[in-house]
Amino acid sequence: MAIRIPQSIVPTLLLPVVTILGVSAVAAPDEVPQPKTQVGPYTITIDRISQNRQLGTVYGLPAGKQGPPLQPFRRVQVQLSVKAANQNAASGLATFSLGAVSVMSGGRSQTLNYTGGPLEASGDSATLRAYLYLSQFPAEAPEIRALEGEIVSYERAAELDLNVPLTGKSLPLVHQQDGVTTTVREIVTDAGIAKVAVTVDAPSGILVCGVTDGTYGVSMTTTEGRVAPNVGGTLTQNRPNTAEYRVAFQNVRSAPASIRVRVLHRAGQRKVFPFRLERIPIPARAPAPAPVASPIASPIASPIDGQGGKK
Repeated sequence: MAIRIPQSIVPTLLLPVVTILGVSAVAAPDEVPQPKTQVGPYTITIDRISQNRQLGTVYGLPAGKQGPPLQPFRRVQVQLSVKAANQNAASGLATFSLGAVSVMSGGRSQTLNYTGGPLEASGDSATLRAYLYLSQFPAEAPEIRALEGEIVSYERAAELDLNVPLTGKSLPLVHQQDGVTTTVREIVTDAGIAKVAVTVDAPSGILVCGVTDGTYGVSMTTTEGRVAPNVGGTLTQNRPNTAEYRVAFQNVRSAPASIRVRVLHRAGQRKVFPFRLERIPIPARAPAPAPVASPIASPIASPIDGQGGKK
């Protein structure tokens, strides 16, 4: 099983945080080094490991296959981050994929199933954050033997601000900018609503839209100089280097003057960076509590005796 996380136009803009309840975190001892590895300009680091141990009973098994009355269940969550050496590497990161996760159990290597996804990474130096949830972790396994994956990135990445003038021109209207072709194919205005169809074609690489609010980074300015409110639409990508937008605008009180499209273009050499993290320790138990100092006898007599009653 693999998790594939596409990187958006803004490196720190990811999908909503996924919270898993009922997981008790245990800090790794100070002497345990933080697991990390570096591939190319990227550093993959294990930031947090949590686990939950439970006992349960399974009913309804076939005759002769009934297990013990109580069976242990162990669930482990791993949070990790990717940091890029520079902004160009951060913008060029296209996908982060997790592959096989293996442990040693019963004297043999075992590959585990898992789920996972992205975590919010805004406000820190991480290019992206992700989590890995192993719901059937072997009770006796002290570590993750290996966690494998890969990063795909492009040599260059640039945020394009494509502005297409419309006044006095017939459709379809073709505009060239920064080596990218923008074609306005359709504009239909009725009762203050304008519907627009726009296609963006890059000669190579991939186009990425990082705007997730339904506007897809497309805006319209009218001849009055007003920016018409974008009320949403659709984005279709039949090829990685092509994007077709169909969006609608409201309160359009005069003729459209220009269409603006913001998109990230990743181009150049496509690079694949396989990575492998080994011997990731899983905390076995909570650390022993710090000893509590014995109370110092007070010269003032206590009003409570040793039996819990007043003297």
